[in-house]
Amino acid sequence: MGFPLTRDEYLYAVAKETARMSWPGQMAPILKKCAKKTTETYFTSAFLIHRKKIWGDQRISNYDKWHEGCVNELAESLKGKIKSQSRRGAPTDYRAEAVAAKLLNTFMHQLMKYERSRFLWMDLHLPLDQRTFAALRKLAADSIALRYSGMREILAKNPYAVAPKEYKFIQSQLRKLVGELSRANKEIKLTSRIELNVLWADAQRNEGCAD
Repeated sequence: MGFPLTRDEYLYAVAKETARMSWPGQMAPILKKCAKKTTETYFTSAFLIHRKKIWGDQRISNYDKWHEGCVNELAESLKGKIKSQSRRGAPTDYRAEAVAAKLLNTFMHQLMKYERSRFLWMDLHLPLDQRTFAALRKLAADSIALRYSGMREILAKNPYAVAPKEYKFIQSQLRKLVGELSRANKEIKLTSRIELNVLWADAQRNEGCAD
């Protein structure tokens, strides 16, 4: 296929490419194989439906409400495609909304490589997974936001088993954490929750090739 020449062709290509790039490899133990195609189809369609909200120059008046609606739609599409047993046969307690939120947040993060969507930067949610929770537990001792009542119990859970209310609470406290870190270090000013990814980059130093 040549370079898309019409606006609709271009936007479809952007949506398709972003959907394919936003599939986290670590979702294999959680989702069935058919879920990847379902997720790609949803994001491609949703992008075109919501393009005026995520492809332009004005911030969504209530990003969190929009985000919740998309999560609920994707979660509905994923029902029956989430594994009910672990590799060892133990029953899982995964929630479709938590899984959908991780996929949507990854999609939105990938979308930031396109300038027309960067006006949403400050509103982005941080994708939650096992590595994120482990890092936040380590940071909790030095953060008021992460020591707040209830956070310890939530961070002890599987990130794909958190309830919608718990998810909202975590993202709210992460916004406060961004403020804490920016106040503590005047040389580095964080403007989005998605930037918290850098806090556990060091944990990956020894995860490369052994040779």
